[in-house]
Amino acid sequence: MAAAMVTSSFVLEPLVITGHSMSPTIMQRDRILVNRLAYRSREPSRGDIIAFKIGWKRLVKRVVGLPGDVIEVKKGLLYRNDEAVSHEPYTVLYPHHSNRQPYWSRTVEDKHVFVIGDNRIMSVDSRDFGTIPYQDIIGKAFFIYFPPKRIGKLGRIRKEF
Repeated sequence: MAAAMVTSSFVLEPLVITGHSMSPTIMQRDRILVNRLAYRSREPSRGDIIAFKIGWKRLVKRVVGLPGDVIEVKKGLLYRNDEAVSHEPYTVLYPHHSNRQPYWSRTVEDKHVFVIGDNRIMSVDSRDFGTIPYQDIIGKAFFIYFPPKRIGKLGRIRKEF
């Protein structure tokens, strides 16, 4: 019992997803596990799905920018360092139905990451609240454990929408 409490307190953090910003990769009401030790020995990578804190909230988004990267959104499409990020099979894009600015740009600061939800139209993310400092990253989201039909590792492309 004590080992389970230590593991859940220091190694794994369960989270319940409350929004649609990571659909279809992670759906509303999915329950996921976050590895709190993932970034003790390495820094986040592009494509990682991370949990982080903003104030008292815990959010989950995908890392698309690392320190020094220039992230731009042009007509709903993502550019990194002046190159279109074309291979993002996990995203949901509706560039012509966005209420966002048609052009947006930001340089990622040192020891920060730029995050965006996979469901770009429904995501409140670094375009809104800025980059995430490393010290606010809780860990790497790696597993969906509920509901039963969605159990599996994160990182692979999920087929169900």
